[in-house]
Amino acid sequence: MATQQTGGIIAQESIQNSPKEQILVSNNSMQQLAYKPPQVIEDYQRKYVAGDTPVYRPTRTVVVKQSPAAGQVVPPGTVVLVTLVAKDTLPVKNFQTGTLIANKYGSGNISTILSDLDTKGQTVTPILGAEKSYEALSASEKNAVVQYAQSVGLSTANDADTKSAYEDLMFFNNL
Repeated sequence: MATQQTGGIIAQESIQNSPKEQILVSNNSMQQLAYKPPQVIEDYQRKYVAGDTPVYRPTRTVVVKQSPAAGQVVPPGTVVLVTLVAKDTLPVKNFQTGTLIANKYGSGNISTILSDLDTKGQTVTPILGAEKSYEALSASEKNAVVQYAQSVGLSTANDADTKSAYEDLMFFNNL
């Protein structure tokens, strides 16, 4: 039995009368990824195929330093030194944030904010992802932002506090 999809989607091939199954990745060509015992395949199907998918944020790297500088004209073959970091590891204090976010998350890194969004922000994350200005939010969307802020300990005493928290959270969510 073999199942295959194209366009970078995971494909599965089981070898008849074999105690092992093989997971393959299709990325314009089939490549062997690994042999996995049947239990791993069943866990994969239960979690990812059956819709029991955990929240997963892809790791995004950010360029923090480059030499020669970006935009500088260099001859072909010039070595460019680039310093990359995973965005999750960047300290929140390195960004200009409002008082609420600075007080709550200032001593941590971005992963703390993203963790809170992943665990408590199911209703607010799509709103942040839409990248609307605070003024363009509907009353129910603003209420969802207030509810989320209160659930993570951000005291949004007035509309200005809520707006500041929303803009900072939107920035970190979409970074």
